[in-house]
Amino acid sequence: MSISFIASQVAVVLAYVFLALTYKTKSRKVLLFFNFGYLILSSVSYLFLSAYIGFAMTMVAILRNIIFLIQNKDKSSKYTFVDYLILILLVGLSIFLSFLTYNGFYSLFSMFSTVLYTFSVWQRSIPLYKILGIPVSGLYIGYFVFIGSIFGIICESIFFVFIVVENIIFFKNKSNSNTLDKNSDTKPQ
Repeated sequence: MSISFIASQVAVVLAYVFLALTYKTKSRKVLLFFNFGYLILSSVSYLFLSAYIGFAMTMVAILRNIIFLIQNKDKSSKYTFVDYLILILLVGLSIFLSFLTYNGFYSLFSMFSTVLYTFSVWQRSIPLYKILGIPVSGLYIGYFVFIGSIFGIICESIFFVFIVVENIIFFKNKSNSNTLDKNSDTKPQ
């Protein structure tokens, strides 16, 4: 085992600590900050593994987060032409860089997950962000298998279970709060 492989595995484990924190926040701004830590450590891991499409996608994701932090729109804001233009440009950049760094079909899993994740944070809905985390995670598992990142596979598989459980808890609590809200409108007997 080489030192670069070991360094990549340490970086990927630390990256997942930051990623887990994104699912525990209710603020889009805080979510994006935690995601910066994840992206920086992921990019280091990808470089150590010579996974250049993964590295390119983390650069797009860092740019995305900077743009979204500057915009700092909440879910009550209406989408503008600029919002749609930004989404199209980020998706286009992801596709362009993925073809520059293309290394077989499975290397595109990184691009697919980046595009899907970009949409999930662009649309400003925490519930939809949580749901889209499931296919994003599945794509990352496939990408980690492709690049041979053992701890990437392990961390993402654990994270996949975490996302599913987090979704169940979130939507169960949401359903219960909606039921309580409906019941609170009833007259006392």
